[in-house]
Amino acid sequence: MIKYFILIFLLPIFLYSSEHHLLLSGFTKHIDKDLAGYQYNEFNLGFGYEYSTYNKDESQWYNSYKISIINDSYKNPFPFIGYSREYKFENLPISLSLDFFLGYKKMAFYDSTFNKDKTIYEYKPIAGILPTLKYYYKDISVDIAYAPHIKLELKDNILTSPSFVYLYFSINLPEY
Repeated sequence: MIKYFILIFLLPIFLYSSEHHLLLSGFTKHIDKDLAGYQYNEFNLGFGYEYSTYNKDESQWYNSYKISIINDSYKNPFPFIGYSREYKFENLPISLSLDFFLGYKKMAFYDSTFNKDKTIYEYKPIAGILPTLKYYYKDISVDIAYAPHIKLELKDNILTSPSFVYLYFSINLPEY
């Protein structure tokens, strides 16, 4: 079963991708404070792999696929997969993209008083879309993603995510 997975999904990645990148996660600047007073982790160690493809007729539009794991804002592992639709400007070393992701993250569910002692932590699937700006220099890019503040009031709990800016690096891997 694994060999069929490799043949069907992974082999085309290496045959048809235009660029391969090593992802190194970096820093997060949280704009909001945690409602329960938790001090966020702002140094998010992690790594990943990304490959990009483009259509010769639309040479400025790239599709990127990634798999990564980082140390999240609560110092927990956060594995995720992602897809980006990216526009690279022709005469500028920048691009803009929308990054879609699906991951498995330890979430904090608060009661209505935001009491730390009553907070429930559980791993749950999570999905999202982040606008991202990339600056290119030779074989390295600096990627800056923005996540807006989210607050969901559930039946007995409140799920909240602060707004933050996430910075990571992408390094072009040599062609084989």
